[in-house]
Amino acid sequence: MGEYVQGTIANGVVIAPIVTIVVQSLKQMNKIPSNLLPVCSLLTGVIISCSLMELPGGSIRSLIVSGLVAGAIACGLYDSVAAQVNRTKGGGINDA
Repeated sequence: MGEYVQGTIANGVVIAPIVTIVVQSLKQMNKIPSNLLPVCSLLTGVIISCSLMELPGGSIRSLIVSGLVAGAIACGLYDSVAAQVNRTKGGGINDA
């Protein structure tokens, strides 16, 4: 069970940067309203994860969970980086 969880999280961590790039590209093209970005991130993570059936532990359930993990990481990763950049520029965290 521990190896299953570790593999699922590891796959999600590997996929997260790809999800971030895809979602931010869609955001820049004004294809998605900002309030739907977290949902889009989760769905994009699942789609990308399921398309990579060669990943270790490639059961469909594991790939879906990995995609959800990747989407959640991508949402948090972007928010963390944006907050840090905003602090570096001298703004407060709520000024984003």
